[in-house]
Amino acid sequence: MQRHNLITPAFEVRAAGESGAIGFRGHGIVYDRWTAIYDWWFGEYQERIAPGAAKDHLEDDVRLLINHDSNLLLARTTNGTMRLTEDGTGVLADADMAPTSYARDLAVLLERGDISQMSFSFIPGDEEWDQRPDGTWLRTITSFEALYDMSVVTYPAYAETDAGLRAMRPGRLRTRPEPPAPVLDPVVEPPTADRTAIKRRTAQINEFMARHGRR
Repeated sequence: MQRHNLITPAFEVRAAGESGAIGFRGHGIVYDRWTAIYDWWFGEYQERIAPGAAKDHLEDDVRLLINHDSNLLLARTTNGTMRLTEDGTGVLADADMAPTSYARDLAVLLERGDISQMSFSFIPGDEEWDQRPDGTWLRTITSFEALYDMSVVTYPAYAETDAGLRAMRPGRLRTRPEPPAPVLDPVVEPPTADRTAIKRRTAQINEFMARHGRR
């Protein structure tokens, strides 16, 4: 299982409704944005999630958590308290968080802007590897095998997403300028032998991480 952390370009603040639920809306997954990933075994490479990679798992049993901690459950897709949809940015999580003490604490941090990032836990499915002329490897994840949780997190890895409260009535949407997409050099297709070695090493990394609960 892998975890990816993201920063948000916008978030919406929503007050608690009559039920006491605390509204939340944020993009937990952003599509088609490169980010640097450092793996202790493979080293550093650039990675992106291809548009539509998660589309077959939006109705899976996905939890909304704080920092991937299963003890800090906020909402869940199977009971309808979290809805996942795709839009032009990626995967949007819209949730009615349970009014627990830690959810109320989180609401304060989101309102202040102390926390504005999200993450997701998943198992990658299909992927493609390419290489830039400078030797940098590029990994594009084109499908998910499974999606486990969306989390509001303290530290990010990806540089775009949004996390925040949303009003039960039409709320106020606070936005930050979206950073420009990085300009990459033309892709150089690696030799077949290299692609085979990379895929084998990737499978080994994923197996190791799943076994030890890393990443």
